[in-house]
Amino acid sequence: MSYEAIALPGAYTVRLGSIRIGMLQSFREQTNCKIAAVRAIGENKASHLIPGALTYKVKLNRLLLDTGTVDNPFLLHDLHAFQLSLIGCGRTVVYSGCEFTSITRRCEVGGNVVEEAELIAAGRTESTSTIS
Repeated sequence: MSYEAIALPGAYTVRLGSIRIGMLQSFREQTNCKIAAVRAIGENKASHLIPGALTYKVKLNRLLLDTGTVDNPFLLHDLHAFQLSLIGCGRTVVYSGCEFTSITRRCEVGGNVVEEAELIAAGRTESTSTIS
């Protein structure tokens, strides 16, 4: 018996590069920025702060993988500097320079679900989209 993913109105389509790998229930993004403090010699107080590069920590929740696209989710760790696109809710969010840091998989009969996956991305763009 084969199972088919049902696209929910609130679900996101997930693509690695240009390949659709499944549907996502939700995601969470945390932005980090390294800050350098500039101090004069002999001073304890910083005279000003210099912002550094932004990094994005993304947590994917309940990723239902398309049958045949990704047979083993743990092989996702073999991907390096990849592009992840999340398409849904009228927008497209694209993360670039991505590396997976953790993957938690739930195994059940007829399903291939990644409960939670975390990744770090070097870049992010967002656009309004009606394509899914």
